[in-house]
Amino acid sequence: MFGFWVFLLSALLALVPSCSRPGADNQPAWSVQLKITGGFTGRGNGSLRLAADGAYLYEPPAIPNSGRKPCDGKLTAEELTPVTRAINHVQPKNWNLAKLKVAAPDAFGYELELRSDPKATPIDVVWYDNTSDQLPDDLKQLSEVLKQTMENVKKKCPG
Repeated sequence: MFGFWVFLLSALLALVPSCSRPGADNQPAWSVQLKITGGFTGRGNGSLRLAADGAYLYEPPAIPNSGRKPCDGKLTAEELTPVTRAINHVQPKNWNLAKLKVAAPDAFGYELELRSDPKATPIDVVWYDNTSDQLPDDLKQLSEVLKQTMENVKKKCPG
């Protein structure tokens, strides 16, 4: 009987490495950056760069002599899930619409850069708050998720 248990445990241990974290190396390596510029004061609302592993860099609005510095960190899996879900549903070929690039006075400008992997050519799109009602649904969803993530990250940053 002892020999059976030794055999069974040996077989299970041999299988364990192949079972650990399936597809971990196949995870997408996307990155996304949202910059919010302009507005009434002209200084915008900051910038958020986010990677598929949850690493972020938040840069606050440019306020002269404010002493505010960029802050970085890592989102939890729960915080990252809505962003990943939105990115998985994007169809960027429908994003570059001329009607999105018409700014009203004092409008906030949005610049989004999406990379499907580090070697890929970035997908860039620009729009303004006065044209955000004309965004394609997938871009609108991604921008809303990123703006909410930026607000959450701001709370983690000093200053």
